[in-house]
Amino acid sequence: MDWSTSVDVRSRKDPPDKGGWNILHTFFAATDVINPAVHFGIRADGPAAWPGWPDIPQLEKLINGWMSASDATRHKQLAAEIQKVALDVIAYVP
Repeated sequence: MDWSTSVDVRSRKDPPDKGGWNILHTFFAATDVINPAVHFGIRADGPAAWPGWPDIPQLEKLINGWMSASDATRHKQLAAEIQKVALDVIAYVP
């Protein structure tokens, strides 16, 4: 399907048989996913999240903690926890 149609379809929350969708294939550039603050695939704040709209409060709490952390050691620790939660709960499939 063309890009404009896919953008329209992916925004629908209806089931596929009602015009919605159930899978989207895309890719990210490294700068899109370089850290938890900008990685839209792991943001899990429900209606504001990437299509699929994951709602994972634990993941959002970790990401917000990562953004407010001030030292590299804490960033590294939180990044590891973020990756574990994102892949355990499946915010998206990399």
